[in-house]
Amino acid sequence: MTNACAILVLALAGCADAWSSATRPCAWRGHTAVRVGAVRCTEHAAPAGAKQRARRMRELNSEKRWGEALALFEEGDEDASCYLQAIRAHSGRGDGPQALATLQRMQSNGFNATLEVYTATIRACATALHWPIALSLLADMSSDGIVADTACYNAALSACDRSGQWEEALPLVQQMQDEGLRPDRVTLNTLISAASRAGQWQGSLR
Repeated sequence: MTNACAILVLALAGCADAWSSATRPCAWRGHTAVRVGAVRCTEHAAPAGAKQRARRMRELNSEKRWGEALALFEEGDEDASCYLQAIRAHSGRGDGPQALATLQRMQSNGFNATLEVYTATIRACATALHWPIALSLLADMSSDGIVADTACYNAALSACDRSGQWEEALPLVQQMQDEGLRPDRVTLNTLISAASRAGQWQGSLR
């Protein structure tokens, strides 16, 4: 068994309890990229009109009307919630570069990037198969003092899975567990998918 396969088996073993509890009833390696969070921002009070626009953008995103959501984003005052919905719209369209550009625009205009914003941007990169950027964003979060949660790690794992980078997924799971996060069913399914996509699943069980 290779070292990578051994790590996969151990990672799956660590996910076993999470899988079991999730099915009960009711009960990197480093990568070089442009830093998007190098400047600490300040909080802005959201104008009333911007809040209404953000709500409408959220509704449009839920209806997969991403183009309309993005058009609405360009109207009126900017607000952190509008940026989040714009990034989610880019993610829905599979446009990772534009999601990243929106995150950079958000920060250059003095808005703080939250955990939700980073997670949405990483998901957009996963959809667009930009896995190095997804992993770099995860590193940027830590540098900026934002603690990733399970959903954020799952988004990064999805980027590795969709890009066929299953060996990049293994350190993520280990890092996730080292930080005290409990892998869930999504973590397990994504890890299995990444290994299967790379044709490593049978070998990992020898």
